[in-house]
Amino acid sequence: MTSKPAVRREIARRDIDGAIDFYPAEAGEAVALRLIDALQSRFFV
Repeated sequence: MTSKPAVRREIARRDIDGAIDFYPAEAGEAVALRLIDALQSRFFV
């Protein structure tokens, strides 16, 4: 299967910002850091 590049859109950026704010309070710092690592590895290759 061929992967497609991610297209960064404003609504996606807002969703990501919301998740980064949500995860530390609701799921803990370790989960939030894993989320950030996953996002960075996908979007900032």
